[in-house]
Amino acid sequence: MEIVIGVVAIMAGIATVVGVVWAIFKRESPSNRASGAGVVAPDNQGTIETRGETAISGHAVGADRGGQVIQNIGLPGEDHDRLARVEAKLDEFVEKVSDPRAGNVQIADLAAETTSKAERMLDEALAFLKDGRYQDAIEHVLSAYDRELPPRARAELHLVAGNAFHSLSDYGAAEMHYREASRAAPSVAATLGFGLVCAGRGDLDGAEKHYRKALTIAESIGDSLGRARGFGNLGNVYAERGDSDGAKENYRTALEIFQEMGDRSGEARAFGNLGNVYAERGDSDGAEENYRTALEIFQEIGDRSGEARGFGNLGNLYSERGDFDGAEENYRKALVIFEEIGDKLGQAQDLANLGGVCAERGDFDGAVARLMSALKIAEEIGARVIVGHIQGMLEQLKATND
Repeated sequence: MEIVIGVVAIMAGIATVVGVVWAIFKRESPSNRASGAGVVAPDNQGTIETRGETAISGHAVGADRGGQVIQNIGLPGEDHDRLARVEAKLDEFVEKVSDPRAGNVQIADLAAETTSKAERMLDEALAFLKDGRYQDAIEHVLSAYDRELPPRARAELHLVAGNAFHSLSDYGAAEMHYREASRAAPSVAATLGFGLVCAGRGDLDGAEKHYRKALTIAESIGDSLGRARGFGNLGNVYAERGDSDGAKENYRTALEIFQEMGDRSGEARAFGNLGNVYAERGDSDGAEENYRTALEIFQEIGDRSGEARGFGNLGNLYSERGDFDGAEENYRKALVIFEEIGDKLGQAQDLANLGGVCAERGDFDGAVARLMSALKIAEEIGARVIVGHIQGMLEQLKATND
Protein backbone atom coordinates (compact mmCIF):
# COMPACT_ATOMS: atom_id res chain seq x y z
CA MET A 1 0.00 0.00 0.00
CA GLU A 2 1.64 3.23 -1.14
CA ILE A 3 0.20 6.40 0.30
CA VAL A 4 1.70 9.66 -0.83
CA ILE A 5 0.88 12.73 1.22
CA GLY A 6 2.32 16.18 1.80
CA VAL A 7 4.40 16.26 4.97
CA VAL A 8 7.28 18.21 6.43
CA ALA A 9 10.60 17.03 5.06
CA ILE A 10 14.07 17.97 6.20
CA MET A 11 16.20 17.94 3.08
CA ALA A 12 19.71 19.20 3.67
CA GLY A 13 18.50 21.33 6.50
CA ILE A 14 15.53 23.31 5.15
CA ALA A 15 11.96 22.49 6.09
CA THR A 16 9.55 22.35 3.18
CA VAL A 17 6.29 20.64 2.29
CA VAL A 18 6.65 17.90 -0.28
CA GLY A 19 4.92 14.73 -1.33
CA VAL A 20 6.67 11.68 0.08
CA VAL A 21 5.81 8.12 0.84
CA TRP A 22 5.04 7.84 4.53
CA ALA A 23 7.95 9.71 6.03
CA ILE A 24 7.55 12.75 8.22
CA PHE A 25 11.25 13.51 8.10
CA LYS A 26 12.86 12.59 4.83
CA ARG A 27 16.66 12.62 4.64
CA GLU A 28 17.07 14.40 7.95
CA SER A 29 20.68 15.45 8.36
CA PRO A 30 22.13 14.81 11.81
CA SER A 31 22.76 18.55 11.87
CA ASN A 32 19.12 19.40 11.95
CA ARG A 33 16.63 19.50 14.72
CA ALA A 34 13.17 18.65 13.49
CA SER A 35 10.72 21.36 12.67
CA GLY A 36 8.50 21.54 15.67
CA ALA A 37 5.85 24.16 15.89
CA GLY A 38 5.23 27.14 17.96
CA VAL A 39 2.55 29.58 16.89
CA VAL A 40 3.87 30.96 13.63
CA ALA A 41 3.39 34.69 13.30
CA PRO A 42 2.23 36.10 9.95
CA ASP A 43 5.08 35.87 7.48
CA ASN A 44 6.61 38.93 5.91
CA GLN A 45 8.01 37.40 2.77
CA GLY A 46 10.38 40.23 1.98
CA THR A 47 14.04 40.06 2.87
CA ILE A 48 14.75 40.94 6.49
CA GLU A 49 16.80 44.08 6.81
CA THR A 50 19.40 44.38 9.55
CA ARG A 51 21.16 47.37 11.02
CA GLY A 52 24.74 47.83 12.06
CA GLU A 53 28.04 47.37 10.29
CA THR A 54 30.18 45.86 13.04
CA ALA A 55 29.59 42.49 14.54
CA ILE A 56 30.75 40.31 17.37
CA SER A 57 31.51 36.63 17.04
CA GLY A 58 29.31 34.39 19.16
CA HIS A 59 30.62 31.10 20.53
CA ALA A 60 29.10 28.63 22.93
CA VAL A 61 30.68 27.70 26.23
CA GLY A 62 33.50 25.25 25.72
CA ALA A 63 34.15 26.40 22.16
CA ASP A 64 36.97 28.54 20.84
CA ARG A 65 36.13 32.05 21.96
CA GLY A 66 38.27 33.74 19.39
CA GLY A 67 40.80 35.16 21.81
CA GLN A 68 38.19 37.03 23.82
CA VAL A 69 38.85 37.50 27.51
CA ILE A 70 36.88 35.12 29.72
CA GLN A 71 35.18 37.34 32.25
CA ASN A 72 35.40 35.12 35.31
CA ILE A 73 39.20 35.16 35.48
CA GLY A 74 40.37 36.67 38.75
CA LEU A 75 37.06 36.35 40.59
CA PRO A 76 37.00 35.13 44.19
CA GLY A 77 36.72 31.35 44.43
CA GLU A 78 33.04 31.23 45.41
CA ASP A 79 31.98 33.71 42.71
CA HIS A 80 34.16 31.92 40.17
CA ASP A 81 32.51 28.58 40.97
CA ARG A 82 29.01 30.08 40.80
CA LEU A 83 29.69 31.73 37.44
CA ALA A 84 31.08 28.47 36.05
CA ARG A 85 27.97 26.67 37.31
CA VAL A 86 25.64 29.21 35.69
CA GLU A 87 27.56 29.05 32.41
CA ALA A 88 27.21 25.27 32.40
CA LYS A 89 23.45 25.54 32.91
CA LEU A 90 23.05 28.14 30.18
CA ASP A 91 25.18 26.02 27.88
CA GLU A 92 22.96 23.01 28.57
CA PHE A 93 19.86 25.05 27.81
CA VAL A 94 21.32 26.43 24.59
CA GLU A 95 22.40 22.98 23.44
CA LYS A 96 18.95 21.50 24.01
CA VAL A 97 16.88 24.21 22.31
CA SER A 98 19.07 25.40 19.45
CA ASP A 99 19.18 24.20 15.87
CA PRO A 100 22.83 23.40 15.01
CA ARG A 101 22.44 25.43 11.81
CA ALA A 102 22.06 28.56 13.93
CA GLY A 103 24.98 30.68 15.02
CA ASN A 104 26.71 29.87 18.27
CA VAL A 105 26.03 32.09 21.24
CA GLN A 106 28.70 33.15 23.71
CA ILE A 107 26.86 33.33 27.04
CA ALA A 108 29.62 34.65 29.34
CA ASP A 109 28.10 38.13 29.60
CA LEU A 110 24.62 36.74 30.24
CA ALA A 111 25.98 34.38 32.89
CA ALA A 112 27.63 37.31 34.66
CA GLU A 113 24.22 39.01 34.88
CA THR A 114 22.48 35.96 36.37
CA THR A 115 21.07 36.62 39.82
CA SER A 116 20.30 33.88 42.35
CA LYS A 117 16.62 34.15 41.43
CA ALA A 118 17.47 33.91 37.72
CA GLU A 119 19.56 30.81 38.37
CA ARG A 120 16.63 29.16 40.16
CA MET A 121 14.38 30.00 37.21
CA LEU A 122 17.01 28.57 34.85
CA ASP A 123 16.90 25.32 36.84
CA GLU A 124 13.11 25.31 36.44
CA ALA A 125 13.45 25.95 32.70
CA LEU A 126 15.78 22.95 32.35
CA ALA A 127 13.20 20.85 34.21
CA PHE A 128 10.54 22.05 31.75
CA LEU A 129 12.76 20.86 28.89
CA LYS A 130 12.99 17.39 30.43
CA ASP A 131 9.18 17.30 30.46
CA GLY A 132 9.07 18.36 26.82
CA ARG A 133 7.61 21.78 27.69
CA TYR A 134 9.81 23.72 25.27
CA GLN A 135 7.67 26.83 24.97
CA ASP A 136 7.37 27.15 28.76
CA ALA A 137 11.12 26.68 29.13
CA ILE A 138 11.92 29.48 26.69
CA GLU A 139 9.46 31.88 28.27
CA HIS A 140 10.83 31.03 31.73
CA VAL A 141 14.38 31.92 30.72
CA LEU A 142 13.21 35.23 29.25
CA SER A 143 11.37 35.99 32.49
CA ALA A 144 14.50 35.16 34.50
CA TYR A 145 16.25 38.14 32.91
CA ASP A 146 13.28 40.51 32.91
CA ARG A 147 15.32 43.62 33.65
CA GLU A 148 17.67 46.02 31.92
CA LEU A 149 20.80 44.21 30.78
CA PRO A 150 24.09 45.50 29.34
CA PRO A 151 24.12 45.39 25.51
CA ARG A 152 26.18 42.21 25.06
CA ALA A 153 24.25 40.29 27.70
CA ARG A 154 20.98 41.49 26.17
CA ALA A 155 22.16 40.36 22.73
CA GLU A 156 23.08 36.93 24.09
CA LEU A 157 19.67 36.51 25.72
CA HIS A 158 17.83 37.37 22.51
CA LEU A 159 20.08 35.10 20.45
CA VAL A 160 19.29 32.21 22.79
CA ALA A 161 15.56 32.95 22.44
CA GLY A 162 15.77 33.46 18.69
CA ASN A 163 17.52 30.13 18.15
CA ALA A 164 15.03 28.40 20.43
CA PHE A 165 11.95 29.80 18.71
CA HIS A 166 13.45 28.98 15.33
CA SER A 167 13.83 25.35 16.41
CA LEU A 168 10.06 25.40 17.07
CA SER A 169 9.39 26.93 13.63
CA ASP A 170 7.97 30.05 15.31
CA TYR A 171 9.56 32.33 12.76
CA GLY A 172 7.76 35.47 13.90
CA ALA A 173 9.12 35.16 17.43
CA ALA A 174 12.55 34.10 16.17
CA GLU A 175 12.79 37.12 13.87
CA MET A 176 11.79 39.47 16.68
CA HIS A 177 14.49 38.15 18.99
CA TYR A 178 17.17 38.13 16.27
CA ARG A 179 16.30 41.74 15.55
CA GLU A 180 16.60 42.67 19.23
CA ALA A 181 19.93 40.85 19.42
CA SER A 182 21.20 42.68 16.35
CA ARG A 183 20.17 46.04 17.78
CA ALA A 184 21.99 45.33 21.02
CA ALA A 185 25.17 43.97 19.44
CA PRO A 186 25.25 42.89 15.74
CA SER A 187 26.74 39.43 15.30
CA VAL A 188 27.36 36.56 12.93
CA ALA A 189 24.82 34.53 14.91
CA ALA A 190 22.03 37.09 14.45
CA THR A 191 22.75 37.38 10.73
CA LEU A 192 22.65 33.60 10.32
CA GLY A 193 19.40 33.67 12.29
CA PHE A 194 17.79 36.06 9.83
CA GLY A 195 18.82 33.68 7.05
CA LEU A 196 17.23 30.74 8.83
CA VAL A 197 13.99 32.66 9.25
CA CYS A 198 13.93 33.48 5.53
CA ALA A 199 14.66 29.85 4.67
CA GLY A 200 11.90 28.62 6.96
CA ARG A 201 9.46 30.91 5.17
CA GLY A 202 10.57 29.70 1.77
CA ASP A 203 12.44 32.89 0.86
CA LEU A 204 15.62 31.27 -0.43
CA ASP A 205 16.96 34.45 -2.02
CA GLY A 206 16.63 36.25 1.30
CA ALA A 207 18.27 33.34 3.09
CA GLU A 208 21.20 33.35 0.68
CA LYS A 209 21.64 37.10 1.13
CA HIS A 210 21.92 36.80 4.90
CA TYR A 211 24.14 33.72 4.83
CA ARG A 212 26.56 35.49 2.49
CA LYS A 213 26.51 38.56 4.72
CA ALA A 214 27.24 36.34 7.72
CA LEU A 215 30.14 34.78 5.81
CA THR A 216 31.59 38.21 5.02
CA ILE A 217 31.39 39.24 8.68
CA ALA A 218 32.81 35.91 9.88
CA GLU A 219 35.74 36.16 7.50
CA SER A 220 36.48 39.74 8.57
CA ILE A 221 36.73 38.78 12.25
CA GLY A 222 38.32 35.36 11.85
CA ASP A 223 35.28 33.40 13.02
CA SER A 224 35.93 29.91 11.59
CA LEU A 225 32.84 28.36 13.10
CA GLY A 226 30.66 31.13 11.67
CA ARG A 227 32.23 30.50 8.26
CA ALA A 228 31.61 26.76 8.47
CA ARG A 229 27.97 27.23 9.41
CA GLY A 230 27.54 29.88 6.74
CA PHE A 231 28.81 27.55 4.02
CA GLY A 232 26.70 24.71 5.40
CA ASN A 233 23.58 26.85 5.30
CA LEU A 234 24.38 28.00 1.77
CA GLY A 235 24.59 24.33 0.87
CA ASN A 236 21.07 23.95 2.23
CA VAL A 237 19.84 26.76 -0.02
CA TYR A 238 21.41 25.19 -3.11
CA ALA A 239 20.01 21.78 -2.14
CA GLU A 240 16.53 23.23 -1.75
CA ARG A 241 16.81 24.76 -5.22
CA GLY A 242 17.75 21.39 -6.64
CA ASP A 243 21.35 22.41 -7.39
CA SER A 244 23.13 19.35 -6.03
CA ASP A 245 26.51 20.47 -7.39
CA GLY A 246 26.28 23.81 -5.58
CA ALA A 247 25.09 22.07 -2.42
CA LYS A 248 27.95 19.57 -2.54
CA GLU A 249 30.55 22.30 -3.08
CA ASN A 250 29.37 24.29 -0.06
CA TYR A 251 29.03 21.24 2.16
CA ARG A 252 32.57 20.18 1.29
CA THR A 253 33.87 23.65 2.11
CA ALA A 254 32.10 23.48 5.47
CA LEU A 255 33.53 19.99 6.03
CA GLU A 256 37.08 21.20 5.37
CA ILE A 257 36.70 24.07 7.86
CA PHE A 258 35.25 21.80 10.53
CA GLN A 259 38.13 19.37 10.02
CA GLU A 260 40.70 22.17 10.23
CA MET A 261 39.09 23.30 13.50
CA GLY A 262 38.97 19.78 14.91
CA ASP A 263 35.20 20.18 15.31
CA ARG A 264 34.12 16.54 15.14
CA SER A 265 30.44 17.29 15.63
CA GLY A 266 30.45 19.78 12.76
CA GLU A 267 32.39 17.29 10.65
CA ALA A 268 29.72 14.65 11.26
CA ARG A 269 26.93 17.04 10.33
CA ALA A 270 28.74 17.92 7.10
CA PHE A 271 29.02 14.23 6.19
CA GLY A 272 25.31 13.88 6.91
CA ASN A 273 24.53 16.74 4.54
CA LEU A 274 26.73 15.20 1.85
CA GLY A 275 24.75 12.01 2.35
CA ASN A 276 21.61 14.00 1.58
CA VAL A 277 23.13 15.16 -1.71
CA TYR A 278 23.89 11.59 -2.78
CA ALA A 279 20.43 10.47 -1.72
CA GLU A 280 18.79 13.19 -3.79
CA ARG A 281 20.88 12.10 -6.79
CA GLY A 282 19.65 8.55 -6.35
CA ASP A 283 23.08 7.29 -5.30
CA SER A 284 21.93 5.14 -2.42
CA ASP A 285 25.35 3.59 -1.80
CA GLY A 286 27.04 6.99 -1.70
CA ALA A 287 24.39 8.27 0.68
CA GLU A 288 24.81 5.30 3.00
CA GLU A 289 28.59 5.68 3.06
CA ASN A 290 28.33 9.31 4.18
CA TYR A 291 25.53 8.62 6.65
CA ARG A 292 27.56 5.83 8.26
CA THR A 293 30.64 8.04 8.47
CA ALA A 294 28.55 10.68 10.24
CA LEU A 295 27.05 8.07 12.56
CA GLU A 296 30.45 6.65 13.48
CA ILE A 297 31.77 10.10 14.39
CA PHE A 298 28.74 10.88 16.54
CA GLN A 299 29.22 7.56 18.33
CA GLU A 300 32.93 8.25 18.84
CA ILE A 301 32.30 11.65 20.45
CA GLY A 302 29.29 10.51 22.46
CA ASP A 303 26.77 12.79 20.73
CA ARG A 304 23.60 10.83 21.43
CA SER A 305 21.25 13.19 19.61
CA GLY A 306 23.43 13.10 16.51
CA GLU A 307 23.64 9.32 16.77
CA ALA A 308 19.85 9.05 16.87
CA ARG A 309 19.45 11.23 13.82
CA GLY A 310 22.13 9.20 12.07
CA PHE A 311 20.05 6.08 12.60
CA GLY A 312 17.01 8.04 11.40
CA ASN A 313 18.80 8.88 8.15
CA LEU A 314 19.61 5.23 7.61
CA GLY A 315 16.00 4.35 8.35
CA ASN A 316 14.84 6.78 5.69
CA LEU A 317 17.33 5.39 3.20
CA TYR A 318 16.28 1.79 3.80
CA SER A 319 12.63 2.81 3.54
CA GLU A 320 13.27 4.37 0.14
CA ARG A 321 14.95 1.14 -0.96
CA GLY A 322 11.83 -0.75 0.07
CA ASP A 323 13.75 -2.55 2.84
CA PHE A 324 11.21 -1.99 5.59
CA ASP A 325 12.86 -4.41 8.00
CA GLY A 326 16.05 -2.37 7.76
CA ALA A 327 14.07 0.85 8.08
CA GLU A 328 12.28 -0.38 11.19
CA GLU A 329 15.51 -1.55 12.79
CA ASN A 330 17.14 1.85 12.38
CA TYR A 331 14.07 3.85 13.41
CA ARG A 332 13.82 1.73 16.57
CA LYS A 333 17.47 2.38 17.41
CA ALA A 334 16.84 6.09 17.00
CA LEU A 335 13.70 5.93 19.13
CA VAL A 336 15.50 4.17 22.00
CA ILE A 337 18.13 6.92 22.09
CA PHE A 338 15.55 9.72 21.91
CA GLU A 339 13.74 8.12 24.85
CA GLU A 340 16.97 7.79 26.82
CA ILE A 341 17.93 11.44 26.33
CA GLY A 342 14.40 12.75 26.78
CA ASP A 343 14.04 14.23 23.28
CA LYS A 344 10.26 14.33 22.90
CA LEU A 345 10.35 15.83 19.43
CA GLY A 346 12.65 13.07 18.23
CA GLN A 347 10.35 10.48 19.77
CA ALA A 348 7.36 11.90 17.89
CA GLN A 349 9.31 11.81 14.63
CA ASP A 350 10.41 8.23 14.94
CA LEU A 351 7.07 6.93 16.14
CA ALA A 352 5.50 8.56 13.10
CA ASN A 353 8.13 7.04 10.83
CA LEU A 354 7.52 3.64 12.40
CA GLY A 355 3.84 4.20 11.68
CA GLY A 356 4.80 4.82 8.08
CA VAL A 357 6.64 1.49 7.96
CA CYS A 358 3.53 -0.26 9.26
CA ALA A 359 1.43 1.49 6.60
CA GLU A 360 3.78 0.32 3.85
CA ARG A 361 3.41 -3.24 5.11
CA GLY A 362 -0.38 -2.95 5.15
CA ASP A 363 -0.55 -3.11 8.95
CA PHE A 364 -3.36 -0.59 9.47
CA ASP A 365 -3.74 -1.13 13.23
CA GLY A 366 -0.01 -0.89 13.85
CA ALA A 367 0.24 2.30 11.79
CA VAL A 368 -2.64 3.96 13.63
CA ALA A 369 -1.25 2.96 17.03
CA ARG A 370 2.18 4.45 16.34
CA LEU A 371 0.81 7.58 14.73
CA MET A 372 -1.52 8.14 17.69
CA SER A 373 1.44 7.77 20.06
CA ALA A 374 3.39 10.28 17.98
CA LEU A 375 0.40 12.64 17.94
CA LYS A 376 0.04 12.51 21.71
CA ILE A 377 3.68 13.49 22.26
CA ALA A 378 3.54 16.24 19.63
CA GLU A 379 0.44 17.69 21.28
CA GLU A 380 2.04 17.52 24.73
CA ILE A 381 5.06 19.57 23.66
CA GLY A 382 3.06 22.04 21.58
CA ALA A 383 4.57 21.02 18.24
CA ARG A 384 1.62 22.22 16.20
CA VAL A 385 3.13 21.81 12.75
CA ILE A 386 3.99 18.19 13.53
CA VAL A 387 0.52 17.66 14.99
CA GLY A 388 -1.02 18.86 11.74
CA HIS A 389 1.07 16.57 9.58
CA ILE A 390 0.43 13.51 11.74
CA GLN A 391 -3.29 14.24 11.65
CA GLY A 392 -3.04 14.42 7.86
CA MET A 393 -1.31 11.05 7.79
CA LEU A 394 -4.01 9.53 9.96
CA GLU A 395 -6.79 10.94 7.78
CA GLN A 396 -5.12 9.64 4.61
CA LEU A 397 -4.57 6.24 6.19
CA LYS A 398 -8.17 5.95 7.32
CA ALA A 399 -9.45 7.07 3.91
CA THR A 400 -7.60 4.24 2.21
CA ASN A 401 -9.16 1.70 4.56
CA ASP A 402 -12.79 2.82 4.41
